[in-house]
Amino acid sequence: MRHRHSLMAALATIGSIVACKPVRSPHDDRAARAAAALVERFVAADTSDDAEAAAALVLPLGNGIAYCELGTDGYNIASSVTLTDTIARRDTVWVVAKYEVLGTWWSEDSHHVGLNSARFRADPHPELDTFVVVRDSTGRLGISCDHHVPPNHPSPAHWSTVDTHFDSASLAAWNSVMPPSTRK
Repeated sequence: MRHRHSLMAALATIGSIVACKPVRSPHDDRAARAAAALVERFVAADTSDDAEAAAALVLPLGNGIAYCELGTDGYNIASSVTLTDTIARRDTVWVVAKYEVLGTWWSEDSHHVGLNSARFRADPHPELDTFVVVRDSTGRLGISCDHHVPPNHPSPAHWSTVDTHFDSASLAAWNSVMPPSTRK
């Protein structure tokens, strides 16, 4: 059994061990599998831009707040996602996902910039996100946003209608990181 200090050290260095097998507690293997399956469903909904399905897998915040806000001012567009590590301890499972981010999309005020208000900055890079999976007081398994708000990472395939609203610099940036078959 790991001590809290060694578990936190493992979480801090998780980015350097993404190539190894998922770490699983022998006592909580079933919990780790269930948590990983839940995060896989979240990632599928998130990358297909199905906010309702993604939100259904996230537990409400504590302290009387009824929901966890998944919306942001912009989105990191991801080409792929891999679950790299799962660490289970007692009633909590940490599931690490590695996103291959292509860049960031955001919107400007169309009253100031006109109809081409969508913006994109190419910035290909890997991004690690840790999902904290717990059970609520009713026993429902879900992603906790008390620890970290789950990310938004739509895939290019589900974001392609936005590119008609890009300015010329954003369209050039979009095309610079997209596969040839998806360039506009």
